[in-house]
Amino acid sequence: MGQSRSNNLTLRYGLYQFTFFLSCAGIFGFATTYLVANGFTAAQVGAIIAASYFVACILQPFLGGFADRFPWIGLPKLIILCLGLSFASFTVIQFCHLPQTVFGALYAVGGLLITVTVSVNNALCVFYSERGYAINYGIGSGIGSLSYSVSTFGMGYVIAYLGTDFMIWVVLLSLSLQIIITLGYPKISQGKESFLAQSTEMHDKGQRVSLVSFFFKYKFFTLTILGAMPIAMCHSMAENYLFQMFLPMGGSSQHVGAALAIASFSAAPFLLLFEKVQKKIDITLLMRLSGVFYILKAVLMFFASSIWQVYAIVCLQTVTYGFIYPSLFYFAKMKIDKEDMAKGQAVAVAAFTLGTALGSLVGGKAVDAFGFSAMILIAGALAAFGTIIINSSINK
Repeated sequence: MGQSRSNNLTLRYGLYQFTFFLSCAGIFGFATTYLVANGFTAAQVGAIIAASYFVACILQPFLGGFADRFPWIGLPKLIILCLGLSFASFTVIQFCHLPQTVFGALYAVGGLLITVTVSVNNALCVFYSERGYAINYGIGSGIGSLSYSVSTFGMGYVIAYLGTDFMIWVVLLSLSLQIIITLGYPKISQGKESFLAQSTEMHDKGQRVSLVSFFFKYKFFTLTILGAMPIAMCHSMAENYLFQMFLPMGGSSQHVGAALAIASFSAAPFLLLFEKVQKKIDITLLMRLSGVFYILKAVLMFFASSIWQVYAIVCLQTVTYGFIYPSLFYFAKMKIDKEDMAKGQAVAVAAFTLGTALGSLVGGKAVDAFGFSAMILIAGALAAFGTIIINSSINK
């Protein structure tokens, strides 16, 4: 019975990840296509997406702290609340004629609300796994990677035939499915397993900490997570500016879509098996190696001279993103006390998200000022810096 309910919950989590990344493909993957078609400039699109990421980074730890402090509210309810508000934002965008400022603000709000659900969903996985519902996080991540790959590859062609408004319909459908899937999570409400009982128990013990106190309580964990930020910057810089890399080679946006699809497909098998991998290979080793492979990826991109070479290089997604991102989840799960788990997962996700946003901004300025070759060397240097930080702190 225990194995059956775990398998059912893994399937539910996998379906959630599939729909989550489907919405991300629309909201972020085709943000430029959609917003430019609605009168925004490229610079304004960059500002809207960066605002979504930055506010999400600030909000996630506080939302995690809120979930830790008031667990009787229920993590699924927090996810549904964020998804519902995001759905409302994109519904207003789709059906109302809005001033451009309001339009952009609602788009940013809708994006950040779905982004913040990542850390809460991670905390939910830990909560259920500690109560006999062993969710396979790797399978969910692998399905998400496949979903993003297929979605970005196919959506571009469909939008070309049906128009950019089709993207918002996909987002609304995916958000609706996420809400339905989350409503189906089993309710745990008896004895010490309940959210309310856990809240009371931890409060009585006085173990709960504020966000600032969290950083002091887990100072080496925090330092390690900060080391993941420049690695995330390298990841963002290497992916977001592939178009500038392909142009001198005679490439186009179609080659960018193909490269992103190849990268996602490359990472998917490893992510699907990550639950088994992390039992045999130390998570700290995977985090260290990811930084090394990001450095290698940057160097290879610097010397790449053909489109097919780039296609081969992006296959390193298996040992770059495939190593670092799921490892952050398990690293937080190993190092953070149960009463601070939602906050710990939020800090880990927020650090990687912030690194992604900073990488997008820094990469754009570097490309404009120095060109792609110089930018990718900067990305490699950032990966080296992050690797040094992780190596100096991860075992302390």
